[in-house]
Amino acid sequence: MCGIAFCMYLCNTSNEQLKRRGPDHCGSSVSTFNHHSVSFYCYLLHIRGSKLCRQPLTDDKSNLLLFCGEMYQYEDEEFSDTNELLRLFRKKGVLESLREIKGEWAFIYLEHDNNCLWFARDLFGRRSLIMQHSGTIESLSLVSTSGLQQSGFELPCEGVFCLRLTPDSKELLFYPYKQNFVIDASPFSDSWRKIQTLPEIDLRIEDSVEMVNYESNAILTFPVICNEENFKCDIFKQIPEQLFEQVQDQMLHFLRDSIRSRVLLMRNEIECGVLFSGGLDSTVLAALMHEFYDEAREIELVNVAFEVKTGGFETPDRKSSKIALKELIDLAPERKWSLKLVNVTKEELQRAREQFIAQVLYPRQSVLDDSIGCSLWFAARGASCTVLLSGIGADEQLGGYSRHRSAFERGGWNLMEKEMNMDLDRIGARNMGRDDRVVADHGKELRMPFLDEDLVSFLRGLPPWMKTNPFMSREWGDKYLLRKVAQKLGLKEVAGFPKRAIQFGSRIAKMESKGEKGSDVCARLK
Repeated sequence: MCGIAFCMYLCNTSNEQLKRRGPDHCGSSVSTFNHHSVSFYCYLLHIRGSKLCRQPLTDDKSNLLLFCGEMYQYEDEEFSDTNELLRLFRKKGVLESLREIKGEWAFIYLEHDNNCLWFARDLFGRRSLIMQHSGTIESLSLVSTSGLQQSGFELPCEGVFCLRLTPDSKELLFYPYKQNFVIDASPFSDSWRKIQTLPEIDLRIEDSVEMVNYESNAILTFPVICNEENFKCDIFKQIPEQLFEQVQDQMLHFLRDSIRSRVLLMRNEIECGVLFSGGLDSTVLAALMHEFYDEAREIELVNVAFEVKTGGFETPDRKSSKIALKELIDLAPERKWSLKLVNVTKEELQRAREQFIAQVLYPRQSVLDDSIGCSLWFAARGASCTVLLSGIGADEQLGGYSRHRSAFERGGWNLMEKEMNMDLDRIGARNMGRDDRVVADHGKELRMPFLDEDLVSFLRGLPPWMKTNPFMSREWGDKYLLRKVAQKLGLKEVAGFPKRAIQFGSRIAKMESKGEKGSDVCARLK
């Protein structure tokens, strides 16, 4: 994790948000890009490898790389993902190299010989990158977090960008990601359309880039039992029990692999914990983290609660976290579990929002962004550990939202699957940049096991009736596959916990409730 910045001019580096993202090292470099003097800055958080890899990273050809992220396919303890990425870029080129990366990332790369500036976020947008300009190409900048700059917008995570400047032309090439799991979704977000406001730039859409293999890696074959005549039928009655058991085992296999790499690939001095609501997703993560994390180490479970109107902090999430903790202790009594209770008063919330949170949330400014962003910001501030696991991505892929049930009621399994795919497609534009910025504001790193590329590929290959059951109650039918996995792990009570959004479970939505809609612009962030 780090804070990175590129400017088409000698910019002010006093961005306090960038500094808080990377407290372990500060580096800068000035280079030339088609006769422009350009600046690169990095504030580094040292998570992996005994030796700190200083950035910006340069080579003997004056190529220059800023990288914020993790590459999980390499498990060498001394591995430097930044060094490896620069080596790949030189050997194979940018587009071909990106096919080999598994993990969350954003990068900025000056390819000096070809006079190209490459920049992108991963397919799910798990690392923030904000583009800014004030009307000229000379004012262009790219930055992890920008503060309240009204010209800024999140860089779209639909593809890779390449800026080419020559004496005769200014071109911005866009290489869309090939997203096979998206059905009838617009390939471009609102942020992408804002790219077109860049002055004097010839914007060209190039051939698509196929990233890490997102083709289904499920080894099972599923009979076609959903057609126009039975598209709303209770298909679970037709699924062989042995087949569904195999699906649960495969799900556990891919989730275990994902969590193993995310809790082991860090320096010995770095500790890992879980953003813990006590709900299904976070408790499954905690139970599986226990299997791989050093047995002598404590697992920190971070639970945030906002003061309720009657006084105290006994919110729904606080209550469920205590029940879930008891079940984890019963499951692994030899492990030291630590439930970190983060309590937030209304005065603390208002003060922190004004001083810090509004700046790192920008350009996200909705009521929902405020509620979720504030909850995560306080949770990260209260955590003792540096790396935090998050359950984001489970609801989108496994049918955890009420809108998935509504889609089923309107159009059966086909529409439900379409709705779930669209949720995964827009997760980067809606959630990920925001979540990265608020957690990283405390020099912490967010890791998301449910968005592991291999796990996504597996789940994409499953028909919707293998993942969720709208014929059962919400407490059991939503994310039915994950609930069965939880039962396999011994989490009997947690397996039946209902879905509860963080803004309601933590009670932040009640603290300042003014009859607002989640999509409304939040006046408190101005």
